[in-house]
Amino acid sequence: MALAEDRRLAQLNDEPSLRLQSQNDAFSFWKLPEDWRESVSNSIDRSRIQAEHFLLERYLAFMERRRAERSKSRSGWVDRFASRLSSHLEIRSRARLIFPRWPCETALIDYWRRWLSNTLDELRLTDGWHVAFWPDGARCSIVLTHDIGNANDIEQLEKVSDLEESVGFRSAWYLAPEDLEADRRRIDALRVRGFEFGVRGIRAATEVSGSQPGFRSPKPSLQRTIREGQVRGFRTPPGCRGVDWIGGLDFDFDSSFCDTDPFDLKPGGTCSIFPFFIGGLVELPITLGRDHTLISLLRRNPLSTWSLKAHWIASAGGMILLATEAKFLSVESYFAAYQDLLAELSEFDAWRALPSEVAAWWRHRNRTSLLISQSNPLLAGPDVHRLTLHKLSEAPMFQ
Repeated sequence: MALAEDRRLAQLNDEPSLRLQSQNDAFSFWKLPEDWRESVSNSIDRSRIQAEHFLLERYLAFMERRRAERSKSRSGWVDRFASRLSSHLEIRSRARLIFPRWPCETALIDYWRRWLSNTLDELRLTDGWHVAFWPDGARCSIVLTHDIGNANDIEQLEKVSDLEESVGFRSAWYLAPEDLEADRRRIDALRVRGFEFGVRGIRAATEVSGSQPGFRSPKPSLQRTIREGQVRGFRTPPGCRGVDWIGGLDFDFDSSFCDTDPFDLKPGGTCSIFPFFIGGLVELPITLGRDHTLISLLRRNPLSTWSLKAHWIASAGGMILLATEAKFLSVESYFAAYQDLLAELSEFDAWRALPSEVAAWWRHRNRTSLLISQSNPLLAGPDVHRLTLHKLSEAPMFQ
């Protein structure tokens, strides 16, 4: 019996389909025992379709059709009245949307929970093992990122980085390709300290993607930077995201989508507080409210919303990913709010990680398989030492 299990474990370690598996289905999300897979194979396939309805924002097409139908049914005077509404009132009204809700949308989390409950019922089990979402048993993860819009924003690099370093954090900064080249000495100095840099902007996308008509090949300098592994992440400006082309970019990961954002130029969201896959990329959704939304559109201090959302994400064991704009951190009151947020996050039982680390981890977890041998859980895959096994009943999201 033991020899048979050893052979099966070795087979799982060497199985190409498991090493390369990158589906957004419920079985892969929970990382359940491989012994269960065949018994629930039909529901696994259905779960991927349902999950990607949210993750890839496929629901937006349906919502657009509904809006178009409502627009056609309006009378002329209603249209004229609606056009006179101030943009500020219109933006505020979006927070009352039924779906996706803001600041916390639970649709996908609720689905993951229902699927797991139904699976346990189908298998006539009350509990089981799964691979924990984060390394070393951490309850949740924290990722800090910042967007630099122009050369003036680069002046915030040292000030913000010093603050983060003083409380044990490191962050990632997203810049236009030309800014990466223009201030290389400062960027290299921060990279040595453990900070990270990514590419931001639609212009950058057109320079690095060869998968869409009209897109050019990478600039030699950017191509070299990507090849050397110094820049592996990408982000678009708000409203410019698209799963049809982002998945084909020559990066390891992307962070252009929010879990929920009715205030974006393209309202929507992935409904996910966990990473997932878009084509060959790991997507790291922005899960705390954008400071531009909170400060410019809703006209509020961002700290209360950040704190509320961070505690909710932690309670579900998800990924707290913040994306700020450097221009707001140059304002003393908002810098103080960010300082208070870091002090609060410092108390969380969390894995403090860079985007590249989370993307690498999610791929690594995805390539790992769980096998039950004589009632004991075993992990199969490369480098499993940081992986943790939990009982499903102990998973924060399932409690």
